[in-house]
Amino acid sequence: MPFRRFFQSKISRMLFATFVILAIPLIVINFVITSRGIQLMRAQISGAYRNSLALIADQFQDRLKDLEMMAASMTIDDALNAMCIAEKGEENLFEYVQFQSRMRGYVNQRILKGNISVILPKQGWVISALNGIDRQEAYADFDTYWEKIGDYGTWRIRRSLKDKEEDCFSTVVGYVNQNQTNAVFVIEIEKDQVLEALSDIRTDHTMDEVFLMDAEGKIYGQDSGRYQDEDLVQAIHLANWGQEEASGDLTYRMDGRMYRVLCEPAAGGDVIGMMIDEESILRPVYATRWWAYAAVGVFFCVSLLYTFFTYRRITQPVGSLQAAMRRVESGDFTARACAHYQNELSDVTVSFNQMVERMDEMIHERYARELQMKQTQLRFLRAQINPHFLYNCLFTLYTLIKNEDLDSAADMAIYLGQYYQINTRAGDGAIPLYQDLEHVRLLIKIHNMRFQNLLSYEEEVDDALKMFKIPNLAIMTLAENSITHGLKSIHEPSLFKVQAAFEGEDVVIRVLDSGLGASDERLEEMRGALKSASVDQADARGLQNIQLRFQMLYGEETYMSVDHNTPHGLIVTLRIPKWEADGHV
Repeated sequence: MPFRRFFQSKISRMLFATFVILAIPLIVINFVITSRGIQLMRAQISGAYRNSLALIADQFQDRLKDLEMMAASMTIDDALNAMCIAEKGEENLFEYVQFQSRMRGYVNQRILKGNISVILPKQGWVISALNGIDRQEAYADFDTYWEKIGDYGTWRIRRSLKDKEEDCFSTVVGYVNQNQTNAVFVIEIEKDQVLEALSDIRTDHTMDEVFLMDAEGKIYGQDSGRYQDEDLVQAIHLANWGQEEASGDLTYRMDGRMYRVLCEPAAGGDVIGMMIDEESILRPVYATRWWAYAAVGVFFCVSLLYTFFTYRRITQPVGSLQAAMRRVESGDFTARACAHYQNELSDVTVSFNQMVERMDEMIHERYARELQMKQTQLRFLRAQINPHFLYNCLFTLYTLIKNEDLDSAADMAIYLGQYYQINTRAGDGAIPLYQDLEHVRLLIKIHNMRFQNLLSYEEEVDDALKMFKIPNLAIMTLAENSITHGLKSIHEPSLFKVQAAFEGEDVVIRVLDSGLGASDERLEEMRGALKSASVDQADARGLQNIQLRFQMLYGEETYMSVDHNTPHGLIVTLRIPKWEADGHV
């Protein structure tokens, strides 16, 4: 691959290292400057918006105090005091209506709209500026509400006095005692009115939303669905009440956007907060940062291209020449070096190519005849193998017909036809191991018909070696030799077994039988015949042929050995040293 060759070059690595040494400080400086700029911008934004939020909180608190002052001023109203001391059953409802009308007028004059309800404990009436006049019995759970009203001296988000299913922002003005005669003022501001007041105060469009939150975690906000996010509500609550020195600030990601949440104390210990779309505000800073990153990226690409161009101009021709030399060293005289550019290196490349071409011609002329002789010898050896197997099959077929075992004879004919059909399709070259094992299986079927299924067959072949190339009919010839010489007098169950496995870097193929075996003298003769590799010795001709064919395919280091099998029989071992799949499969 080009990049792998690029990094294998020392010159290229030096150029790339120089580029990295320059690029890394530039990237770090760019990152530090942009990050510091964003931090400063965030701090300035937080300060500016905190001032705005403090103004909003002050204005909102002033409007709440205006409602409280109005209610406080009505506590000294003469008509109200007269109604408070009247006995129960002697109330003047007309005075109640007049006071309710006057109170509604006061409420309508306020900037912050709300509802004021006056509770007359002694008489059991409730006069509401917006909800009219009702007895206390008309208010559900009034007794429970009255028991808790003493704790309502501050502004909180509470249940409404009239509708227990609705929340409102409320407080109580006036002295509260279970047996009192003085009136109690309950000021309630509905959610929509609170949000409208906060929206009127908000003047900056970058404020995403202004909300109100109390110490119990209840929130008034325009986007009610947003505050269904329990993580957001909990984060705001912890930022304001969860620490000894709560900061009220937090950054929160929601709906794929980053928001800055600021909070300021409001009336009664509640807080007013705002959510700022931080990404929109910091977009120019982010754009500047990305432009800086783009500049670094351009510098990176230009430097990389320059390094690669230098590599092509200097190191690539040298690398091509080195690769061609290594191929020639391994025996590949078709290797040629490429002259990429017209310079001094191209002259060296041309001279090298001319030298290799001349060496290739000389070697080809010298070994052409030798190669032709080996191919002729290979065809001769295969011709020696095929008739030997055919003779045995024909004799077996003759015996079956003579014994009038026509079904077995038919099977024999089919097996024989299948065997030669596969054999003729294989050609003269090497075939995969699994294909030659198919020959062996057919051979075992044929011989089992002769020996009444006394011959067992086993295979132990690694999956990685099933495609291993071997000379055609090599394993079958070993099987034929074992059956013909070792198992020729089968009177009891016998075994023929083929093994193929890796042993270190070598491929080892073993053929085992449990036949008659051979004497020590006979075994030494067979080993000597294999070492001499002489085709003149007929007794060992099959093993010699197989060894020669493997040596032609995998080199002279390939060798075959014959040993005793325990308890009886022979083991023929074929070893191909230092086999590499890329070179032979």
